[in-house]
Amino acid sequence: MHEPSQRPLPHTRLLAHQRAQDLACASRRLAADLPRGQSDLRDQLVRSSHSVARNIAEGANRWAPADKLNRFSIAQGELGECDSCLETIERMGWCDADAVQCLRQTAAEVGRLVGGLMRRQRRRLLE
Repeated sequence: MHEPSQRPLPHTRLLAHQRAQDLACASRRLAADLPRGQSDLRDQLVRSSHSVARNIAEGANRWAPADKLNRFSIAQGELGECDSCLETIERMGWCDADAVQCLRQTAAEVGRLVGGLMRRQRRRLLE
């Protein structure tokens, strides 16, 4: 009988994915502190932050550079949506300002890391 491979999937080795997971988990915790009546913002923050991590994972596990680039690009777009939610929360003063600022800094870090992944795939497309 064949034993399954114990090799981790490619996305688990990416710092971008690890930090995106940090962002998603922290966003979910922050969303729980939003005031009543903000279910749309709560839902959008959670969905967009988790989508960032999922799209990085999907891109990392694709073979073709164009497919990878597409998923990383979607992750970057979702990251913008997530940060926009955080900006609204910050402007409205609905959560601890330091916690929101920390999440926005994590989002910016993820953005830089995803940008690097995108540049790499663009170079591979030109080879």
